[in-house]
Amino acid sequence: INKFYILDLRPENSFIRWATGQGYTVFVVSWVNPDRQLATKTFEDYMREGIFEAIAAVQTQTGVEKVNTIGYCIGGTLLSATLAYMAGTRDKRINSATFFAAQADFSEAGDLQIFIDEEQLAAMKQQMDQAGGVLEGGKMATTFNMLRANDLIWGFVVNNYLLGKEPAPFDLLYWNSDTTRMPEACHLYYLREFYKNNALAKGELSFSGVKLDLSKVKIPIYLQSAREDHIAPFRSVYKSTKLFGGPVRFIIAGSGHIAGVINHPDAKKYQYWTNDAYGAVVNAGNGKTATTKSKAKAAKAANGSSALEMRQPYPTAVEEWWEGATEHPGSWWPDWDAWLSKQSGKKIAARKPGDGKLKVLGTAPGTYVLTKAQ
Repeated sequence: INKFYILDLRPENSFIRWATGQGYTVFVVSWVNPDRQLATKTFEDYMREGIFEAIAAVQTQTGVEKVNTIGYCIGGTLLSATLAYMAGTRDKRINSATFFAAQADFSEAGDLQIFIDEEQLAAMKQQMDQAGGVLEGGKMATTFNMLRANDLIWGFVVNNYLLGKEPAPFDLLYWNSDTTRMPEACHLYYLREFYKNNALAKGELSFSGVKLDLSKVKIPIYLQSAREDHIAPFRSVYKSTKLFGGPVRFIIAGSGHIAGVINHPDAKKYQYWTNDAYGAVVNAGNGKTATTKSKAKAAKAANGSSALEMRQPYPTAVEEWWEGATEHPGSWWPDWDAWLSKQSGKKIAARKPGDGKLKVLGTAPGTYVLTKAQ
């Protein structure tokens, strides 16, 4: 839960710059750093006033009918719920969805579950009430830092405080310390309904009377997880392969929740694993994908093609998936690009930022991202 520029830290490791270089027109949602005026904003509000407004803006600016989407961590959880709502309302504006280290089934959500029971939620509500209806950024940062106390707390105590060493510049740690707040209503709903009750995976959530059923989501899905992720464990991310009703491609990247995602190919670091025996495998003939017969039928309806390559459904246990997985050196980004290019339309001349019907509000990176939580 933090600001979007994790995807655009430096030219050398910017995912946004790299994706643009592959020919994609990239738009990014920069969420406002909420204050007490937004304390009552709900999870559903973030869908309607965030995702839906962003899709409408992209359509207005570019003239496209459908968009490819990416959700990172809680953004991915929000995207999952949104896709289920859109499936229930037959809204087909999203063409594909990619999830970076994002969970939809929270039954094995890792160490964060230690902090989430009704007693903890009541104490958190009291703190947020005292803060004007928001979770302060410092409180959130402390929670995440405690999950990796040796690296993010005690290492600095020893090296900086006891030994007097100056910390080396590190872009990821700067981003980690540039915290954001969360509205009380949204945050309590997220923790209670997703982490505590696992209501989305169980099919027990509704938005405005529409039941959120992930099995009705038929669009192509790309699930990225990270082997050492302590916030969204790969076992937890893997469970989404059994939830969505369309073709799914699942991979495991080396490293953790941040470095496992932000791994530019030029860095030649880490590795990733794939297993083409299961799930959505690109058919070199036409780029269509399928898994089971029911998913093949869904993909045929979505893509207008009957030439679909069949693969086995994902096994229940990720260990079985991993037994036959292939390890690849370096970044997983090119694998994602190969997958997404098959889901996308024909290439066109590069668009120029600012050209279109929408008024330019200012220069990048905008103003919301500059607002500090402290």
